[in-house]
Amino acid sequence: MTHATCPNYLDAYSATLQSEVFVVTDTSYVKNPFGPSSKVGCSSTSPTVSSAAGRWTVTGLWGITASDIAVAAVDGAAYLTKFTSAAALLDSTKNNFILSHCPIYAMNCEDRSDGNGHQYYWLEPILQKALALSGMLNVKNPTTQLPVVSMIMSGHMHWFQYNKVANFPPQVVFGHGGTKLL
Repeated sequence: MTHATCPNYLDAYSATLQSEVFVVTDTSYVKNPFGPSSKVGCSSTSPTVSSAAGRWTVTGLWGITASDIAVAAVDGAAYLTKFTSAAALLDSTKNNFILSHCPIYAMNCEDRSDGNGHQYYWLEPILQKALALSGMLNVKNPTTQLPVVSMIMSGHMHWFQYNKVANFPPQVVFGHGGTKLL
């Protein structure tokens, strides 16, 4: 018996309920090379991902390897494509919600492997950059000229978070577990 392999990146789809559109994006495969890990951590600032001429680069980390950078390049390109196609599912006359497995941006805390206490950092800079480059956040209501993405809702982590970061819609993480950031 032959089993089909599971695809790493599924296409987005949407569901409309009255005046709301829920755009489901598959972010479950993202291979975050930035943590949590005992060997990889952030410098004094959050990690950043940049994309120029199709090349994805990462800064603001210690303990990152060349293979981590290669993973970031593959994921970055794949998620940019997926988020760009998901932008076409938005309805500029309705409230739009993005649903994803991994949060696009969320805060994490871990002990630094160098023994210098706790480090807070933003997760998933690959997804953040891909979303920003996709144009999804630039879609505006033609009447109000306000962005149509009202909120990003995700799971994956085992705690609840609500984050509002400049230039991004609010991010809600429904962890359904329960833990405490230090």
